[in-house]
Amino acid sequence: MCKVSVVIPTRNRATLVQRAVNSVLTQTMQDFEIIVVDDCSSGDIISVVNSFSDHRIRLIRHNECKGGSASRNTGIASSQGEFVAFLDDDDEWCRDKLEIQLDFMDRHRELSMVYTGYFLITQNTGRIKEVNSPRKRQDLAKCLLRENVIGTTSTVMIRRACLTSGNIKFDETLRSCQDWDVYLKIISDYQIDCISEPLARHYEHNERITERYADVIQGHRALMEKIHQKYIVPKKVTAHHHYKIAKLFLQFGDHEKGRHELLRSREKYPWYPSAYVYLAASYLKTSDYRHLSVCWQVLKSIRSRFFSLRKTN
Repeated sequence: MCKVSVVIPTRNRATLVQRAVNSVLTQTMQDFEIIVVDDCSSGDIISVVNSFSDHRIRLIRHNECKGGSASRNTGIASSQGEFVAFLDDDDEWCRDKLEIQLDFMDRHRELSMVYTGYFLITQNTGRIKEVNSPRKRQDLAKCLLRENVIGTTSTVMIRRACLTSGNIKFDETLRSCQDWDVYLKIISDYQIDCISEPLARHYEHNERITERYADVIQGHRALMEKIHQKYIVPKKVTAHHHYKIAKLFLQFGDHEKGRHELLRSREKYPWYPSAYVYLAASYLKTSDYRHLSVCWQVLKSIRSRFFSLRKTN
């Protein structure tokens, strides 16, 4: 049995999956297996995987397209390691990611999952858009009810026993937010912590699920229903979910539905200043709204960097 099973789901991204696999093979910790799950690609993933000539790499193929959640579940079911780590086919790891995470888990045996920081990189330019450096949260479970504060699965390492004994799987009915759903399942019964250091490179491009707004909205709404069925949710948290869904509708160009979600957010929790800003913006033309949204994000980024510098000094 190896130490870590690395699960890489892929579909029609032969060049990118090659980069992902390379970032695993060059790790400073070498006790791993790599399970590439091909979700019925039309491209030649087989020749790409076979080109590595490494006995630790296994390729599993779906005969029909089942989605990323099913691919991760297939990888988990086939894993043999003490730990399971996920890597999206379009992301890559820093060389010492596995070593640092394993050392952390060995020193904190009460933990079932640890995640790390990451670099958000623009695919086309290679420019680092954002550096995500999480901090230990005493109220992580409460934060996860509100939003996915952990982020991409490419930073996550989980004890396999946690997944198998708890029968924890990715929900294959969700078209987005599947990672967020899994984190909520894990934190219900197990302990999670983080490593602030960025140890993964998370690439942003137009093919990502976050660019398919209809899927994101469906996933977010479905997850919101699951959260309300299982937990007692404060009105402020419910308002935040409607606010986030509203922003997606506005970005997608459906201002009427976005306005409806903002009004629902205001009904649940009237003291939400950002909701009023976007409510006013919902009356703009789609092109004007997008220009305003870009300016707003730039201002927020400048503000964030300013306060980060003040804390550093």
